[in-house]
Amino acid sequence: MKSKSPQVGMTVTDCRAYVNPTNNERLKGFASITLNEAFVVNVKVIQGNDGLFVAMPAMPKKDGMFHDVAHPITSELRDHIEEVVLAAYHKALDDESGAYQSQDQPRRVQPIHRPAQHLRQAYAVMALS
Repeated sequence: MKSKSPQVGMTVTDCRAYVNPTNNERLKGFASITLNEAFVVNVKVIQGNDGLFVAMPAMPKKDGMFHDVAHPITSELRDHIEEVVLAAYHKALDDESGAYQSQDQPRRVQPIHRPAQHLRQAYAVMALS
């Protein structure tokens, strides 16, 4: 589910949305988004006073308030994420399974070559010799 990318160079490259199976009045669904094929963030679809919105992952503070653990810092990226997630959520509502995945087969990112790890292994072999 790709939409117009924000100007910040980051885009949602995959989105998997799920309808909440319970009859929760406010928590309508869940989504897992992949940013730039490299970073996954799990978000929630919430029914607010003014309609649906996407809630970023949050942790409770000691005073009972919540603060976002991960969140976009530009309004362009936030709007982009919300547009993609809500579109996927509405498609999940239409699907009998209650789920929607934007790509048939998620793309695999090649592992990063780490020469330092190979050096440690080589040194370990030399030390045993």
